Amino acid sequence: MAAAADDGGLLSAAVAGFQQAPIRCAVSALSIALVVYLYRLCVPAVDSREPPLMLPRIPFIGHLVGLIRNQAEYYTDLHKKTGASIATLPMLGGRIYAIWDPALAQSALRQKTMSFEPIAVNFMRTLLGMEEDSYRACCEKPELVLEFSEALHVTVRGEPLNRMNASALNYISSRLDAMRGPAQMPVDNFYLWLRELMTMATTTALMGRKNPLLHDRALLDDLWAWEKAMPRMLLAPWHSVTCAEAFRSRERLQRALGEYYAARGDDDESAAAVTGACAAALRRHGLPDSEIGRFEASLLQLATGNTIPATFWMVGNVLTRPDVVERLRAELEPLAVRTAGGEGDAVAIDVTRFEDECPLLVSCYRESIRLSNHALCVRRVMAETVVSNGRGDSYVLRKGADVQIPAGFTHRAEEVWGADAGRYEADRFVGLQAGPPTQAEKKRRASYIPFGGGKHLCPGRHFAFAEILGAAASLILAFDMSSDGNGAPVRLPEMATTTIVGGVSKPDRQGEGMGLVFRRRPGWENVKFEFGVAGGARPGEKPGMVC
Repeated sequence: MAAAADDGGLLSAAVAGFQQAPIRCAVSALSIALVVYLYRLCVPAVDSREPPLMLPRIPFIGHLVGLIRNQAEYYTDLHKKTGASIATLPMLGGRIYAIWDPALAQSALRQKTMSFEPIAVNFMRTLLGMEEDSYRACCEKPELVLEFSEALHVTVRGEPLNRMNASALNYISSRLDAMRGPAQMPVDNFYLWLRELMTMATTTALMGRKNPLLHDRALLDDLWAWEKAMPRMLLAPWHSVTCAEAFRSRERLQRALGEYYAARGDDDESAAAVTGACAAALRRHGLPDSEIGRFEASLLQLATGNTIPATFWMVGNVLTRPDVVERLRAELEPLAVRTAGGEGDAVAIDVTRFEDECPLLVSCYRESIRLSNHALCVRRVMAETVVSNGRGDSYVLRKGADVQIPAGFTHRAEEVWGADAGRYEADRFVGLQAGPPTQAEKKRRASYIPFGGGKHLCPGRHFAFAEILGAAASLILAFDMSSDGNGAPVRLPEMATTTIVGGVSKPDRQGEGMGLVFRRRPGWENVKFEFGVAGGARPGEKPGMVC
């Protein structure tokens, strides 16, 4: 009875308290309920079979803040702190699976239930500013995205790829022709010089002689202004206000591309097959030329955004090592077939021979990409999926979640590459194809993912391989380059932080401070390069190659 009286007294006191301060009690109850609700949003229910939960320091937004602040390096920082091989990261009420272990990463990339298409569609709306009807068509017609993807993959191999490679490299050669003779040629900023050269070569290879950038060079600056602002545009609303300069640059570029497609520039014989095939896929589904111009701006960005900084690091890393320059010249010169011409020698180079006959050149390319590529390989889980590391550990990935695999970590992991993982070694990839791979080599191959993997392996990787190596070969063979014209050593700038939408790091401050003086090598003063590709070979592709 005493206990009952006590309970009644407590209840009476609670009722009396609520009657005296109903608002305070109601606010307290609501606050508690809100805290519980937000906690549940911050910490999604994780199945015991899923990757372990990794909570941020700041609930709900902590991981997002970390990504915004540290960009692609955030995942490397997380691994350094936790040593995790895989984790579930709660973010804005949802979840992201982060994978650091190379074996788990490869298991995920091989899954047919992982898709990049939904992410690509979101990219179109956010970063391309597609009209509502076009965006809805892409969302409601999965066959549109599939046809576009098929057109993209089919036309960047075989003979169409060969033509595109030759077009890009012969454009580069035509520009280097203006640098013939014995005179010194100073370049104030090597990165910006190379960026302009390679942008024009790449876009002309894609769009042919009617390339809008050939006729309005300001569009080149617009392309790079838009590319630079992409991380901000991915997060900020109302781009016309919050990213006004980049928004105007993108609009000018897309308007010029719309006019190009309206004039059927993609039908010109000098345009790449991929350009016409992709536009045709969009036209079949009713997209007007103005919207094709909006959509295809992404093709230019994807073709230049990573290839050009990769070329810079490829050439720059070689130039800072005179011994590597001499070894590369000895390797390349047997491929340079000379024929006498009226104004000097023409030198023909078949880029399909690089893979088999230039192991050091190919190794320099892969090593530069290993160190400079910090891409986040992103996939969406379309159906419940199991990934395994082959050592007995398996994890369930739930439908609707995104998976992010940071190449910036796997490319520099000391447990994979050794204590010198952060250092450039020109010979690191030489001889990897000889004989059965060791366990260490298998681990390196699994860790080397600059082009993604699985069914979404980057279709432009063969074009990039030939273009980068061809440009590098031209510069290495034909020119002596130093910082003062008298042999002073070349110094590379630091790498800038790679953005969450980027892949290859750019030089800090856009390469400021790396000026070069070019001078033709003795015996190469009047050489003109002529690039060709033999047969139906696919430059850069060979069974078992690491990329």
